[in-house]
Amino acid sequence: MTVEELQPGIVLDWQSTRFPDSHSRWIVLEELEHDPRKNEKRARLYCIYSSRPKVGEINNEVTYTFTNSTIRNFTVNSQV
Repeated sequence: MTVEELQPGIVLDWQSTRFPDSHSRWIVLEELEHDPRKNEKRARLYCIYSSRPKVGEINNEVTYTFTNSTIRNFTVNSQV
């Protein structure tokens, strides 16, 4: 997946590169900003699953900036 392909409605699986047991699932709710010169997008995400429930991600929204280096931690699960 590339930054350009990111759009609202996509369900993403995130996998930590440092901690193999750390993963979560997110829905992209809205694209907030897109800077094609830097090849990055800011988006509003909603967490629907986390392997770390004590962290408090589940059922919360976050704003996340996707770049070429951070998008590698995400894979597309499905599209809503």
